[in-house]
Amino acid sequence: MPLYLVLPDEAALPRIGLALTEAFLPGTPLPQVALAGVQGLREARD
Repeated sequence: MPLYLVLPDEAALPRIGLALTEAFLPGTPLPQVALAGVQGLREARD
C-alpha cells in the first residue's frame, strides 16, 4: 500500500524529516541520524 506525503512547499522538508525521524526512531540523537544519512549517500554513490 503506497503512502503519500503532501507538503506546503520544499522549505517544510527539514521539519518534516525531523518529525518523521522522531516518530520512527524516538530518542535517536540528530548527529547519529545525520551520519547515517551521509553514509547512505556515500554507499549509493559507489
